Amino acid sequence: EQALTKAPSESWGRKNITEWDFDDLPESIRLKQAGGLKVEVYPGIVDCGDSVELKVFESKGLADHVTRFGLARLYLLQLNEQVRFLKSRLPRFQESAMLCGKIQNKNSLQDDCLMQGVLRVFVDGQKVVQNKIEFDNCLNDNRSEYCDQTIKVAEHLHTIVKQQHGLQKILSGGIDLQAVTVLNDIKQQLSQLFPKHFLLLHSWQSLNEYPRYIKGIELRLEKYRRELPRQRMLSEQLQQFWQQYQKRCEADQLQHEFSEALQEYRWMLEEYRVSLFAQQLGTKTTVSEKRLKQQWKSITD
Repeated sequence: EQALTKAPSESWGRKNITEWDFDDLPESIRLKQAGGLKVEVYPGIVDCGDSVELKVFESKGLADHVTRFGLARLYLLQLNEQVRFLKSRLPRFQESAMLCGKIQNKNSLQDDCLMQGVLRVFVDGQKVVQNKIEFDNCLNDNRSEYCDQTIKVAEHLHTIVKQQHGLQKILSGGIDLQAVTVLNDIKQQLSQLFPKHFLLLHSWQSLNEYPRYIKGIELRLEKYRRELPRQRMLSEQLQQFWQQYQKRCEADQLQHEFSEALQEYRWMLEEYRVSLFAQQLGTKTTVSEKRLKQQWKSITD
């Protein structure tokens, strides 16, 4: 098994790439392993910060997921002029970085902001590029939109981190021991919405819903004391749902897998919270305990 996971990366790939100067990226290739066995593997582009790496994966889902970020980095490396312009003009970024100080440092937050702009303009919603001509065409066709869209990312970042900071101030006050389960659930929800690199790891589609999710938390905080038994029961149920999601994520990581259906389940949980505690805000999709269990069954079957 070790030879299977290790050998493909050693026999195909390249590091320290800063422009598309390699051949077409095939959907899959067959590589010979130790003992002569040929296996099908999936090429991907990996984000390495100041460069990208070509690497193969045993799962197409993981290769596609990783390539989304690798492509974004490769585009960003071609946008030096735009990046220089943006670094001093991202609206209210200094305050955003200060409000995110406990989550991640200023430089990595700025990089995530620039990368999310790339994802919005060049990657998400675009045809998947597989060769240099397609890459260059996408770069040239969309380059003029990049600065405006990245400024919108920075504006949205400021809005949501300011909301998050306000909630953290409320939650840092004295704790009612009877409400520990509820308040811990809310704190955990916030930490799940704002992990390190949240601006990059979460899709723009999901980030766009943050003001509604955070407003849902505010409404819950206003009324939880009036219905503590129900709130405690639902907090425990939500914890169970989240724990099974986390365990599945960990298992997928060990198996080098990535599941879109699992990520859909993760955001269904946020919508479920809105339906439980802030129905007046509405949900993006129809969601219920039954639908969550159906989605989970489709993942585990």
